[in-house]
Amino acid sequence: MEVTIDVYTYDQLKDYCRRVNEPMSFIATKAIKKYIDASDSDSVNSTIASD
Repeated sequence: MEVTIDVYTYDQLKDYCRRVNEPMSFIATKAIKKYIDASDSDSVNSTIASD
């Protein structure tokens, strides 16, 4: 999977990683997983609502 972010988002991510003292890849992976999980639950909720 390839994820593209803009410069502003990258800078925000970099600053956050420095503050929490975690590698950028770790934080980015967690964020992507949360986004995918949220997308999955939205599609499940919309399927339930349409039934």
